[in-house]
Amino acid sequence: MIKAVKSFVSPAEFTGWHMFTIICMFFGTIITVNMILAFNAGSTWTGLVVKNTYVASQIFNEETEKLEHQRAMGWTSDLIYQDAQLRVQLTDSNGALIKNANVSAKVGNPVHETNDHLVSFTQIGDYYVVENELENGLWQIDLQVQTKDGVAWSKAIRLEVEG
Repeated sequence: MIKAVKSFVSPAEFTGWHMFTIICMFFGTIITVNMILAFNAGSTWTGLVVKNTYVASQIFNEETEKLEHQRAMGWTSDLIYQDAQLRVQLTDSNGALIKNANVSAKVGNPVHETNDHLVSFTQIGDYYVVENELENGLWQIDLQVQTKDGVAWSKAIRLEVEG
């Protein structure tokens, strides 16, 4: 009986295999956590706003003034993606449709630039329309509007395509 209690209480011999198992479990845990965090960071990150923050900081005040001026104009855009078509309707501060403008956009994924492309819209009725097949996922549409009388307006729109 004493021998059984003594073998239960006294530790077994610690061998190299025990140390190897501890090291594998330790580094396996760290690698697993790093992989989970890297996957979550990559799948939730929506991309850069600017490539060079120093240069962006130099023109921050001018860009802020442009955005405030555009916001004061009161223009709105209604973007629809349906049947491989981007359709946008533009209205001014009074709710009147903005017609006969040159409308273009840079369309791309916010995370990488491999799918970035420029499109030009054509006015059809109350909408500006362009044929553009988009894959499932998050898209950034940088809309640029130039009216015949020289008024410029732009807006960045995030669009999620599900299918």
